[in-house]
Amino acid sequence: MMFYVLLAGLAGGRLLHVFQNSEDFSGQPVKILKIWDGGLVWYGGPLGGVLFAWWWLAKRKKNLWSVTDSIALAAPLGHAIGRLG
Repeated sequence: MMFYVLLAGLAGGRLLHVFQNSEDFSGQPVKILKIWDGGLVWYGGPLGGVLFAWWWLAKRKKNLWSVTDSIALAAPLGHAIGRLG
């Protein structure tokens, strides 16, 4: 699950950047995929990851709170490393 949460976090960060700067991407939809040109919003990453994890766990009828307890210690570390970038 965490690999998919990572991908959803990257997609969330990029999509939020595209949404906030939609005038830069109008008329050039291929530019949305050019992640190497910059443009990730850090709070879009956790939002995308959390929404995906919530959907994934609900689909499989898993307990959301037990999973969040198990990743609660890793989240601040991930945030700190993300802030360094």
